[in-house]
Amino acid sequence: MTNRFFISPDSIKNGNFEITDTPIIHQMTKVLRFQVGENLELLDNTGKIYAAEVTDISKKKVSGIINNVTDVPDRPKFNINLCIALLKGDKLDLVFQKGTELGISMFTPMITTNCVKKSSKNSDRWLKIVQEASEQSNRTQVPVINDVMKFEEVIEKYSPGFICYEPAGAKLRDKENPIGEDLNIYIGPEGDFTEAELEAALIKKLEPVNLGSNRLRAETAAITAMAILNI
Repeated sequence: MTNRFFISPDSIKNGNFEITDTPIIHQMTKVLRFQVGENLELLDNTGKIYAAEVTDISKKKVSGIINNVTDVPDRPKFNINLCIALLKGDKLDLVFQKGTELGISMFTPMITTNCVKKSSKNSDRWLKIVQEASEQSNRTQVPVINDVMKFEEVIEKYSPGFICYEPAGAKLRDKENPIGEDLNIYIGPEGDFTEAELEAALIKKLEPVNLGSNRLRAETAAITAMAILNI
């Protein structure tokens, strides 16, 4: 399997590439033990795949030539924005990883009434997770991760859509996407959304749905909803 790396578009010029990003150089030289002459694929987050060959390796730079360029943008059935409440510990890491593998286009972390965590400084780690998951799952574009926002701000900006609420009516798996190309899906925290939040969501034309008869953990609910929408 050819190794893939997301790099800056500025790293590719005139049929050559030059990587100076320290974490990528470490992965290539210390973890994967790259040698001169090895082939790799580079992605610049525009949908292009650059088939390349390493011609020079040093402690501060890996460079080489571009042999071929293929335009293969991500083409999901429709763009999905997962609006997910902040969860305890590192549970969101799993959601971002699996959501990327399942084709999520955008993640919007949000603060709700029942969130145990009321803030987060994990944006750099999250970006690294979705980038690595994109490389692993053969995506050519990395999902967007929005800044953390309050629930009230999120429903104002991202609606209509579906809000997963345990006692709610129709099952998500019985729904089609009548909304259009872009779909917003809401997942609450460990304590679920409050009734007041559900009422506010209804005003913004978010349709309540459930994920089945079993009570799911928040991170499991997120992955289940993403898998249903990906089918």
